[in-house]
Amino acid sequence: MQRFKERVIRAVKRKPRFFIAILVTVQVLCLCCAFVVSAQGHQTRENSATASESDTDAVLADRLSEKIACVGLSRSSWLYELISAEYPDEKLDRYDSEAVFESAVKHGILSYYTDTEIVQPLTRRFVCSTMVKAFGYELPKDAERPSDVSKYDDYMTVAAYYGYFPDRINRIYPEARITAEEFANLKNELKYRRILKGKTVLTFGDSIMHGSGNNNDGMGSMIAAKYGMNCTDYSVPGATMGIYNKHGHIPDQIRQAKSEHRTADVILLNGGTNDMVFTKIGNIAEGFDMSKTDETDYSGGFEKTMWMIRKYWGDVPVVYVRSHNMALAADDKEKKYGERGIELAKKWSAVTIDLYNDSELNTEDRVMNGLYTSVDTRKKVLTHDSIHPTALGYARYYLPPLAQALMKIFG
Repeated sequence: MQRFKERVIRAVKRKPRFFIAILVTVQVLCLCCAFVVSAQGHQTRENSATASESDTDAVLADRLSEKIACVGLSRSSWLYELISAEYPDEKLDRYDSEAVFESAVKHGILSYYTDTEIVQPLTRRFVCSTMVKAFGYELPKDAERPSDVSKYDDYMTVAAYYGYFPDRINRIYPEARITAEEFANLKNELKYRRILKGKTVLTFGDSIMHGSGNNNDGMGSMIAAKYGMNCTDYSVPGATMGIYNKHGHIPDQIRQAKSEHRTADVILLNGGTNDMVFTKIGNIAEGFDMSKTDETDYSGGFEKTMWMIRKYWGDVPVVYVRSHNMALAADDKEKKYGERGIELAKKWSAVTIDLYNDSELNTEDRVMNGLYTSVDTRKKVLTHDSIHPTALGYARYYLPPLAQALMKIFG
């Protein structure tokens, strides 16, 4: 009997999809039989039971759909996708589960595996631990842990930090099984990383680009770490497009990067948050020669910034990010400066991300403010500042549209 069990385990290890298919087929037949029995029973019932009969059929259909969708959502299939994305030269048979697991051990994605490991359910914990090891993610300094993760579970914390699985109140449910939809999203993320890995990013802007609410880890550095890009950040907290003596000047960030002979595959830019408090909006200039443009106001500084980017880096793609709706200035002023930024970015052929209009993040709302922005340490009472996103705010609202924009550029 023991020898028979060992043979079964070895067979399942070699061809898990085959046995899963058999299992699903049996379950499908059982469900079909249930349909038949249900239909025969329905013939003998009163017409008044039609509604409840339809409900029963719907439940059975849902169960059947779930069983079919589970085919292929195995640990082996996930490891195959992960290894193929991160090590494209590795030649693997996706149906040879033992070879896939051995490759995962070879690359340090797994420390070891047991006879039964291959046929265990594919959970979020397994996905996160293998992904963190494969990508070499490090635990960011003072990273906020998901509320349902222990202080020792670094893999889950790191995965949540970069936007894998956390819900709106920062829970990740480590033992939840991966659904078909989640598996498809994970394959998309692997595709993003495969295409973006190794690209060089330069970032310019203010505290939201810089990550002042997230231990100085902003949208540029976060997305670069997530997808294996190289990032050099020149953004400065408090910076303005126009000139304001007490804060940094974004056109000067461009000059500094040029003086250091930086190169880039893509440039990320934001600005305007501080301008609507400290500088005048100005006017849009005619044409594209900004050699003598006055940088004093917001529009002039913005155009000078874009002119220098085009002068120094040519046709390198630029992504301009308009920040989310926040409680900083009057609504009409916030809209006016934000719309001017989008207008100027489009004039200079930059890709635009309009989080004010196209995102649900509105930190004028007290609940969203408390969930997604950092605590204002200047206040004696616990107050979230409405401006600076936390890691969860970046991961949930900033990184996804930024990744999509990058894929439109490079994909």
